[in-house]
Amino acid sequence: MSGSGSHRLAAGKSETIKVDIREMGFRRSYRVHLPAGSAGHGKLPLLVMLHGAFETAKSMERLTGFSDLADRENFIVVYPNGIGLFGFLQHWNAGHCCGKAQKDGIDDVAFLETVLEDVISRFSVDPNRIYMAGHSNGGMLACLYAVEKPGRLAALAVVSGTIGSREVEKGVWQQIARPSFGLPVLIIHGHNDQTVPYSGGPSRNHKSREFVSVADTVAFWKSVNQCRGEAGKHSLCNGRVLVQQWMTGAHRLVLHTIYDWAHDWPGPRVPPGDKNSRALENYDAADIIWGFFRDL
Repeated sequence: MSGSGSHRLAAGKSETIKVDIREMGFRRSYRVHLPAGSAGHGKLPLLVMLHGAFETAKSMERLTGFSDLADRENFIVVYPNGIGLFGFLQHWNAGHCCGKAQKDGIDDVAFLETVLEDVISRFSVDPNRIYMAGHSNGGMLACLYAVEKPGRLAALAVVSGTIGSREVEKGVWQQIARPSFGLPVLIIHGHNDQTVPYSGGPSRNHKSREFVSVADTVAFWKSVNQCRGEAGKHSLCNGRVLVQQWMTGAHRLVLHTIYDWAHDWPGPRVPPGDKNSRALENYDAADIIWGFFRDL
């Protein structure tokens, strides 16, 4: 199932593809999975999944299970790679965060645009059903991309991310600019997150940085999406997950607060080799995110 490009990828398979952008002497790349049942289905939805800091496209494919879900639900999923050294310690410049990518001014929004153009040229993508999700630093970049590329995305999902932060010593808060448009947004955040604290403030793991709170992040998107009134509420997982939904406005906004959960990707899988993590029973962020996108 190819577009105008000459590259062919077998249905139900994943492959890493390089693009014509170099950083630190290395060509940048992304991983793409074409669903098993894609033949004859015309233009398919596309999900762009951004890994967190020090993760990779391959690790996020394993951890999230999005490729298996794509086979069941028939959508294309792409996992771009951030910058790093020899394929390790990869991260993103999300405008306000973080690391060498931010310090060096890496234009990751332009990189994501190049990835999208490349995927669209190779495969049959529905341009009206392009979605983006990200974890932590990747979620922050997804927010930045959404506001800098108006109309490109049909919806956005952010896991353990926020719209702004600051270096404590410099004291200047930076956050994404308020756009003149809105889009459906799903936010998932652990209430015990100490890396990007739910209530905002200093990060336990990155002591030189403070983050905007989830409440302020939600208020930002409520304003952008013109949400009015009180949120509808219900719970999942025997009360462990509080779901708040704002349906009155230009676009839907949903917040999942997961109690007794920190910064790990929320789901039944555990990061390979991570003995400190555990699975989250009866909750799979990939299913939640795709359900949110699919049902819009």
